[in-house]
Amino acid sequence: MTIKIDLEKAYNRLKWNFIKDTLIEIGLPNNIIHHGFWKPIRIKRDSPEISHLCFADDLILFAKASLNQAEVINKCLNAFCESSGQKVSQHKTRIFFSKNVRNNVRRDISEALGFARTDDLGKYLGVSILHSRVSGHTYHDIINKINTKLNL
Repeated sequence: MTIKIDLEKAYNRLKWNFIKDTLIEIGLPNNIIHHGFWKPIRIKRDSPEISHLCFADDLILFAKASLNQAEVINKCLNAFCESSGQKVSQHKTRIFFSKNVRNNVRRDISEALGFARTDDLGKYLGVSILHSRVSGHTYHDIINKINTKLNL
């Protein structure tokens, strides 16, 4: 499963002590993963594991689609929000499930986290978040935008 989390007015809420503590303890995400709580995903069999991406006020989390993992994510998000001063925007945050996840599991996880389900996570940093194989058409819009900028 993939969860696209939007943080409410991130720049107004961030606690400076959180930034300092995070820089000192930069291994936090790896510690959570290496202690076996969070189960990251692999894009393909021989790829590295991935658990998260973050930029400004957006987080994208990846985890095995299970109620157990929903609980781990919920605890991590609560701890993150408590220590950082951030707040998850419930109405903008969405959760995406692969086609291999049963409907009852999707419903249970979505209800446990309080996030709406979606079949399209939209864009991240201006690039569409992919739900299928990449082809030449996938990047057509980006290439056109770049060409337009270059021709100015």
